[in-house]
Amino acid sequence: MKISFASKLPVVLFRLDEVDPQLDAALEAAVWQRIDGGWQRDYPADAPLLDRVMLTFSAYGERMIRQMGGLDPIPWERALEAWADRAQAAGITWWLTGSGATALRVPAVTPHDLDVMVDPAQIDLVRQTFADALIEPLLDTGGWVVRSFGVLFLHARIDIASDPLPSVDDPVPGDFGPYAASHLETVVWRGHIIRVPPLSLQAEVNHRRGRIARAKQIERVIGPG
Repeated sequence: MKISFASKLPVVLFRLDEVDPQLDAALEAAVWQRIDGGWQRDYPADAPLLDRVMLTFSAYGERMIRQMGGLDPIPWERALEAWADRAQAAGITWWLTGSGATALRVPAVTPHDLDVMVDPAQIDLVRQTFADALIEPLLDTGGWVVRSFGVLFLHARIDIASDPLPSVDDPVPGDFGPYAASHLETVVWRGHIIRVPPLSLQAEVNHRRGRIARAKQIERVIGPG
């Protein structure tokens, strides 16, 4: 895979060439666009720490995309431990959702990435603490389902988001919205106290998304009642 960048103010283009076709679906899912035989996406040229992001993407972009495409194993436990160690040392308030939160309690589940929710007042702290690991800039989304979104690469992909909008829970609660944030439980894992949504809520979410096998794995752990 060949990675390159081009300034096209007011954006900077991230471009991938010579990509294994087996990764096409993963890139499409990650909102890359196929252009002139390669793949491309852009970020605002004034995005915070964009120069650092470009360095990280140059070093780890291919590894991340291969993991996303299922070509390489995903060391999610190593990634979570690296995140938790550094976040704790920096005083970052956070909680874990998505398949990572499920995997902490349902051993049969293997996440394809980690989904971390952080305090919106600490976005700058997150940027500075993990400046060397930012692989997509942490930006205001302009009204998407969360206020801020970005991506780290610490052994595996870690999606960072903050302040989910009430629409996440309309018409029924999601596992990363305000409802989940107000009903968090705790798991002790490798010396860290990690806050996670209730497994019952994650089972419901997986049913709604058509992930029936995942929902049944969760329900086997929850048990009857």
